[in-house]
Amino acid sequence: MVVYGCDSDNNVMQDPIEPEGICETEAEPEPEEVILYIHTEEQLIKMEANPDKGFYWDYYLFIPDLSIPVDSHLFLLVSPNNTGKGDKDIQVHDAAARRDASSSWKNTIARRLEVPLLVPVFPREFGKYYTHSLSRDVLLIRDGNLKRIDLQLIAMIEDAREFLNSKGLTTKEKVLLNGFSACGTFSNRFAVLHPHLVKAVATGGINGLPTFPVPEWEGKTLRYSVGIADLEEITGIQFEMEQYKEVEQYIYMGSLDDNDTVTIGAAYYSEGDKHLIWKITSRDVQERWVISQQIYQELGIPAEFKTYEGVGHTINSEMLNDVVVFFKKTISE
Repeated sequence: MVVYGCDSDNNVMQDPIEPEGICETEAEPEPEEVILYIHTEEQLIKMEANPDKGFYWDYYLFIPDLSIPVDSHLFLLVSPNNTGKGDKDIQVHDAAARRDASSSWKNTIARRLEVPLLVPVFPREFGKYYTHSLSRDVLLIRDGNLKRIDLQLIAMIEDAREFLNSKGLTTKEKVLLNGFSACGTFSNRFAVLHPHLVKAVATGGINGLPTFPVPEWEGKTLRYSVGIADLEEITGIQFEMEQYKEVEQYIYMGSLDDNDTVTIGAAYYSEGDKHLIWKITSRDVQERWVISQQIYQELGIPAEFKTYEGVGHTINSEMLNDVVVFFKKTISE
């Protein structure tokens, strides 16, 4: 485990810092009542891979400045990593994940929510295994250090909880999930696989195509990751629709976003799945976005969809603010 500090400009410092402490303050207006608070200094911690605990890759844990009552229960914000390209050098993905955790828009959301942030360091090489989107081929990996990275992320979450608890920070059983583009797709799919672990998920720029949580649509079989027809067969997971409907969802996209992994190649969708997607939705990503919303509405999935006019495949300040508002509403419930 490596602990870093962050300065006021949000730059990571190399010098280790002291862990948080507990102090006592008197509550007003009853001086005799003592309230215990936990105070934490801002920290960025690199947690090393631990195969014995079920995860084969490192992850970063960011803890913001906090001053909270000792009986508080915090949400853990989880944002899968997305380097944006394939690279055999794990250090490339490590550096990107570290930026995500320490100084990116993901970090900004964690700061504004005043919650810890977990960012995994999953690799992504060239070829058909699109790990950063939790693609079908990735979920089918049966051996090695990329086997079931969804379960590895769960193991990381449990490890982070243990560490935070050792510092006096108790976390809630369910997490907040956040992502954009490939890591938004990962987040959407993870919520389908493990809805019992997710309180709320915000996903943006996902090619106008969330996973449809049904085995078929209009008489056509929808295998994972288009749908869930063979989900139990390939993962052993029996999908729970009622649990999925309990997950609060914010799904957003820019009106000029034309990023479309459906058409790119086998690393994203098979040829058969590509044509299936075109049949049940559209070849055009913006038309697909509208039809996907209609399908979710017909299925009774209580997701909030929003289109941002004049925005392409990027995150602007309005989107970021709306995601924060979405999560704050969830936290306050």
